[in-house]
Amino acid sequence: MEELRKIMYKLIEQNGISSSKVLNISIELDKLINDYYKKYYQYKQNGILKN
Repeated sequence: MEELRKIMYKLIEQNGISSSKVLNISIELDKLINDYYKKYYQYKQNGILKN
């Protein structure tokens, strides 16, 4: 996740988006990733996912 954030940060800055927008995008990305993992582990615990 940290590596993904670094890559996103670099790409966004190279395309001329301001640092404050990068930070906002970074925060939103973290929220999405955290939500994904919460749901993933919830499904896994409930036996919905086999892996």
